[in-house]
Amino acid sequence: TTGGAINAGNYGIAASSADNLSVTANADVVAGDTGIGATSDGIGSVTVGGTGNVAGTNSGGIAARSTGLATSGDVRVTGTGATSSAKGFGIVAFVQGVGNNANILIDRSGAITAGTTGISAITNGGGNIAITGVGNVTGGNAAGNFGIEANAQGGNVVVSASGAVS
Repeated sequence: TTGGAINAGNYGIAASSADNLSVTANADVVAGDTGIGATSDGIGSVTVGGTGNVAGTNSGGIAARSTGLATSGDVRVTGTGATSSAKGFGIVAFVQGVGNNANILIDRSGAITAGTTGISAITNGGGNIAITGVGNVTGGNAAGNFGIEANAQGGNVVVSASGAVS
């Protein structure tokens, strides 16, 4: 948990764990590469939230990943701050393992702007994806970029954005 602003060259906050992982940024996080990177490589859940704005110039704003092969805890990106990246993604939430039935929830009400894809949510396992309550989402203009990209290999996808998506 951070209550003071972070301004970093590479990662603003980089955290990993084999157990449950929670990152709360209640102040601005600005980084040259990725604003917040949070990865569970075991059976734990991943939660990224807070009220601060998050920006990562080259790679992306927020990356929340579960790389466990078996079912693990869910991946959640929540909060109210704006999320941005001039050259990369806004928010990426990813469940890697095909045997992992973890769900993805993205519910971050601040504006999301990206040089590539605004929000990318992908699960290779049987979990569901819910993208709800997000503010305006703007992806880059090049071919292959999206405002919101959601792909659940074995689960359901629900997108209910409260703001404009482009």
